[in-house]
This record gives sequence, C-alpha cells and structure tokens, in this order.
Amino acid sequence: MFRFTAVFFTFLVLLPIQIDARDKTLKVALFDYYPFLMKDSPDKGYAFDITREAVATEGYSLTFRFLPLIRSIHDTIHLKHDIILGLNPSHTAEIAFSKTPITTLRFMIWSRKGLKWRYDSTSSLKEVKMVTISGFDYTSSDKAYQDYINSKPDNVRVMFGDNAIQRAFKLINANRADIFSLDIDQATVILKKMNMADKFMSVGELKDHYRGYFGVSQNHPQKEAILIAYEKGMKKIRKNGKLQSIIDYYKAKYGLKHQPL
Repeated sequence: MFRFTAVFFTFLVLLPIQIDARDKTLKVALFDYYPFLMKDSPDKGYAFDITREAVATEGYSLTFRFLPLIRSIHDTIHLKHDIILGLNPSHTAEIAFSKTPITTLRFMIWSRKGLKWRYDSTSSLKEVKMVTISGFDYTSSDKAYQDYINSKPDNVRVMFGDNAIQRAFKLINANRADIFSLDIDQATVILKKMNMADKFMSVGELKDHYRGYFGVSQNHPQKEAILIAYEKGMKKIRKNGKLQSIIDYYKAKYGLKHQPL
C-alpha cells in the first residue's frame, strides 16, 4: 500500500511538469520601442515578427504583454514570462542570451536644432544637460558614455514610466535638457509621430552598434530547448527569405534607415 501511494504521489507531482514540457506557447515580455517593438500599432514590431516566424518553424507560438522595460526584465528573470527581446549581457547576468542577435541598432545623440555642442569625448558631456531612460544601458555601444551616466552627475536626468522617450524629447524641445541617445530608427519614427522631426538633429554617435538578443531566464526549466529553437528558426527564415521580407516590410512602412540584421 505504501509503495502504491508513493508511486501515485510521484505521478501527480510529475504530471504538471510533463504538461508544461509539451506546451509550446511562449509568453513574451515586450517593452515599447518603436519600430523594434510597438505597443500602439497593428504591427507589433520587426523583432516580434521575426521571433514569431523563427520559433514557429520549431512548433512554438507566442503570446505577449507590453510592460515598462524594468518590469519586463524583472518578470522574465522571475519566470512570469518565458522570453524577452532586445537586451544584451550588459543588462543582467540572470538572463541567458542567444548567439544570434534579434537586432543591431545604431545609437545617435540627439538635440534640438541650433545647439553648437558636439559629442567628441566623455569630458564634453559635462557641458550639457543629459536625459536617459531607466533600464537603458549603453555599455556595449559606448562604455565611457554609460560609465559617465553611472557616476550619477548632476547634469543627468533619468526618466521613468510610460512614454519616457517621448517625454525626453519634449524636455529637450522645451530647452530643459540638451541631449539624449537613441537609435536612429526609433528616433526617426517617434519624432515623426510627434511632428517634431524638423526640430531635432544628431550631434554625435556612440562608438559601436548595439546588439540586442533573444533572452530566457537562467532559471527557466526549458532554457536550452527554447534557445536552440530560436537559433534553428533564425537559420531557417534567413535561408527561406522570410527574415529579409519582414525587414523590407518595416523599411517600406516605417522608413527604417538601418539594416537591423
């Protein structure tokens, strides 16, 4: 009797794990970052579309929820969501990242037109009022730039919450801040939507392109299987042309200026 009870109890304990292993729906934590990921649009962003096509080749489907960036990271680490898109290892060691990026971004430094200042070294940052977004990390693009922000000088203002990027541009336009670093495609789309494209210009560029990856919590029980599915899927959609067709669609519709992959 004891043996039967123990075996039956073991079966009950293992059953949910077996069901989870068969479930190939992945929950994605998304943060609003046009046109990479887009909350208020029929299209959800080229990174989401590329990921959906890639993992579909391995039998996975996606559901998603848009959250602030910091919340997206936290919820992925703590297994409330299965995957997150667009981070890299400089953000956190608690997420395992793919080998193949989901995007590369070209980060420019933006200011209102008429500012004579130009970014030529970290020391020049002391001369201007900077804005950055909570959760942004520029380390992989320009470590010195991020180190300056991390030193918490008085001339750096950190934005939190929804629509932080739009609010950062509004601060600069109102002459309450001077510069903000954002990739060229997002800046182009957002400034156009805000009817402010003619009021801003680039005053510099970070040293290297940012590479964002497909990420899964280090503690996820299916971490390796999910990462392998993404890598296999990316190879398939690159070969069959679906990857480039998605990029071409976003280039035509949203005016992407940079080849993201």
